[in-house]
Amino acid sequence: MEPIFLPEIFDEIFQHLNVPTLAQVVLLSSAYRRAAEQRLYRDARVKLHSFGRFTVSLLDVNHTHRKDALRRLTVTGIMPLSSDSRSVVVNRIALIVRAAPKLVDINIDSRPNIKPTPVSFVGRFELKQFRTTWPLDLRFLEIISQCPDLEHVAFGNSEIADYHGNNLDLPSLGSVEGRMDIVEFFVPYRPVWEICLRGVTPVQALKRLPTILEKSTVPLESLSICIASNEVPRVVTSIAQLFSSLRIFRIKGGQTYLKPGLKTILRLGLLSLVLPSGSKGTPSTLGNSARFLYVTTHGVWAGINLH
Repeated sequence: MEPIFLPEIFDEIFQHLNVPTLAQVVLLSSAYRRAAEQRLYRDARVKLHSFGRFTVSLLDVNHTHRKDALRRLTVTGIMPLSSDSRSVVVNRIALIVRAAPKLVDINIDSRPNIKPTPVSFVGRFELKQFRTTWPLDLRFLEIISQCPDLEHVAFGNSEIADYHGNNLDLPSLGSVEGRMDIVEFFVPYRPVWEICLRGVTPVQALKRLPTILEKSTVPLESLSICIASNEVPRVVTSIAQLFSSLRIFRIKGGQTYLKPGLKTILRLGLLSLVLPSGSKGTPSTLGNSARFLYVTTHGVWAGINLH
């Protein structure tokens, strides 16, 4: 049966259909199957136990529109304990990165328990983001080394002790997320302007940041950290003073009383400060010295411009 609507019309319709409805179109309509599949594969979210079937389907040589449509891939589930099974998963990821020309974002959200096993392939790929809760190991390093356009990376931690991250050609890398060892691995000699430290970061570890960031090719503009609540006032002030270029500062932690240090903080030129929920302090008492939008994680005082 020939389609009764122009393809452009169905492109618009498919943008508003949910995944189950698109799947029904694929099953029941040969006329619109291709267009529905393109929409389904554009932003794919796959459970780990079905990742093998997904890979076979995606790379089917008779349906190349699937891999051509893929832009974002999210893999979730419990990481297999077998090292052989883990290697199979990462090898499949490598195949997909190589095959999908428009893939820009990978997010692997699973148990961080893998051992280094190299993956070998060559090429230059268009990937912009690579995010996972797993550690950075040699297999992932092989993948991202072939993606010079990467702008954002996120890893659980690093299992690579004897490899210099500076050997990677990542001239567009601007955002790094992970523990301090990941930051230390990726920041040097790259234009990293945004850092998100995963997990609770000890204050002593934060003292390493200035040394690490001296090697960045651009000033730090955005920093997200999680620290113990009793350290928040001191850390906020010291970090903002160390990094005069800082414009966005997000802090996770327990409730804390910030009023005594807020006036000092507000004079530092930040554009945005996100504090732990339940933090106490009254912005209306701070006068006209404030130059940024002050919010907490639950939106308290959100939208108050303190100019």
